[in-house]
Amino acid sequence: MAGSGQNTVSERWYVMNAYTKDESRVGTVLRSCHGLRHYMPMRYAVRNFYGRPKRILVPLIPHTFFLRGTYEAVDAFQKDISIIGFATTQVDGRRTPMKVPDVQMESFIRVADRYEDDLTYYQPGEIHLNKGDYVRIVVGDYNGATGMLLRVKGKRFWVVRTSVRT
Repeated sequence: MAGSGQNTVSERWYVMNAYTKDESRVGTVLRSCHGLRHYMPMRYAVRNFYGRPKRILVPLIPHTFFLRGTYEAVDAFQKDISIIGFATTQVDGRRTPMKVPDVQMESFIRVADRYEDDLTYYQPGEIHLNKGDYVRIVVGDYNGATGMLLRVKGKRFWVVRTSVRT
């Protein structure tokens, strides 16, 4: 696609949207994407089925998943499947597909794949951070992960923008 402004040679992570509430259908579609790496972060949630609670895996970010490949390969795949499409952002007045740098995606996968682990959260009084502060984890499973604090909500910190440095 000449002149589209997309890097056509290198593989990248693209943020994708699912246009259906049936997440199992999206999973089936992703298993059919030969030649493309995919990632859909999951977490456990309790849902009621016929009045009985059941613990099931659900997407961490509803209707969102990630595909890695060249722009042409990802674009061709999404054009064949009517229930998915690129998540886009506005750059210079034009809508462009959202991309995630490899380093940030590796760190995100590392953290998001730990959905069964008990994570330690700190009370705002125990640690003094402000929006925009950088955080680096120095011990444990996430040793070397860094992130910028983007939002403080309630009693838990939400570190969203991450990267890994070794």
